[in-house]
Amino acid sequence: MNQVNTIKSLFFLITTLITGQALSQRVPDMVCHQLKIVHINPQTFSVNKSETDNIKEMDLYRISGGELYVSSPSRKEYKYNKLVEIEKLRYYSGHKTLLFSQDFTSLITTHTYEDEIRVGKFRCLTIKK
Repeated sequence: MNQVNTIKSLFFLITTLITGQALSQRVPDMVCHQLKIVHINPQTFSVNKSETDNIKEMDLYRISGGELYVSSPSRKEYKYNKLVEIEKLRYYSGHKTLLFSQDFTSLITTHTYEDEIRVGKFRCLTIKK
């Protein structure tokens, strides 16, 4: 009986690892330009700041090989974290949640902190290899 449970657990683990890796690989390599960002106070849910025209604050996301890279006009590109699929078209990477459109041309992100929640809207272009 104990051996059966061990085999079932091992099978579940292997299946999860294979499936998780296969699903994450579905995100194409792309570049996403931030169009809008909203800063929300998590205690009051009031909007602290909403930006669309301040290009200095807009991020650029690059996804390559299932990894998220982030840059902005004031910061060089850095590797943020691996993308992990939560459900179809919804991923997390570190403290960020990313929700892609069906065709991967747009993206909504949330980034949560104790003192601020940031919600961003992006336009994405797939990189052809």
